Amino acid sequence: LDTPSQLLPLLNMKRAAARTHVAVIGDAFMDVVCGPIERLPRWGGDVEAGNISQMAGGSALNVAVGIGSLMRGNADASCSFHGLVGEDDFAAVLKRKLDASNVADCLAVDATVGTGCCVVLTGKDDRGFVTNVGATGKLAVEHLQSVKDYVTPKDGTPPSRFHLHVSGFYSCPALRPNLAQYLRRLREELSSTQVDLSISFDTNCDATDVWDGGVKEVMKEVDVFLPNEVEARGISKEEDLEAAANVLAKLVRKGIVITCGGDGAILQQREAADAGKPPRRTKIAPNISPIDFTGAGDAFDSGFIYRWAVCGGSFEDGAVSGSCCGALCTQSVGANSDLPSSKTLDELESKARDIILGSDCAA
Repeated sequence: LDTPSQLLPLLNMKRAAARTHVAVIGDAFMDVVCGPIERLPRWGGDVEAGNISQMAGGSALNVAVGIGSLMRGNADASCSFHGLVGEDDFAAVLKRKLDASNVADCLAVDATVGTGCCVVLTGKDDRGFVTNVGATGKLAVEHLQSVKDYVTPKDGTPPSRFHLHVSGFYSCPALRPNLAQYLRRLREELSSTQVDLSISFDTNCDATDVWDGGVKEVMKEVDVFLPNEVEARGISKEEDLEAAANVLAKLVRKGIVITCGGDGAILQQREAADAGKPPRRTKIAPNISPIDFTGAGDAFDSGFIYRWAVCGGSFEDGAVSGSCCGALCTQSVGANSDLPSSKTLDELESKARDIILGSDCAA
């Protein structure tokens, strides 16, 4: 047992004795995935897609089903999803996906609006989206009472650790105005209990390209921020990603991880940023030939949260798991069509950890 990668399974076993719950809040969409396509269609034109399929999606839902799949078989860890859907066939598909993925369905229903839908156009090197947020656009704090049901469950036994992940911020306009206050109150309520609370946050893309909506107020209430490079530049107003990492790390409690696609990720912790230390860079998992990039960032979040919040690993451990989950996601079409188990994740990590971290990022 000489290397950190060999210690990871033992770390999981050590943490299994503590009851952990992860609640995920945010967007839930029906994804219509078209691809691969060679180019985008012009107005009045058409392009041929290799395949067109529909599947459950939305950034927050993708993260939840990824975490649920990694938790499968662990009686001391559980996951729930909290969002808003319509009363329609799309909602039924999302509910079935949650059930099949070991995730408790805490979806609220609004019969006055349809479930959100996202058309995903995927090409060889990237993807684009066309979205109608539908019910997700009406998701608000009042729909989130079910979150607290997991903090103080009916059986009277609260979890030892409670992790809350918020995603799809810019797809949830009704949630944005009161989200910071909601998170602040949750932390205050749990401060007098034995529950160990942590919070992570991922905005996803702002279609208006303004990158505001109170995002920095929310960041003050979270422990970890998980943007991609576009989101990091937009919110920080810094073009240089290392500068962006330093700016953003000082806004949160513990740190950030910026995912950079094929260029790996950038890690910066609050303490290091305050001390003037440079961010750390990681590489992507090796020997991966991507088929579809859809949902890779969400898969990264799932892996990071699982390793850092559920298993109690370091930021570096979280980045390795995130990188491996993101890589595995690209091996199939769609964001969550073939999710890894914890065993599959551990196997890839044991081979890829040292390459992902590199000599300058050793834990």
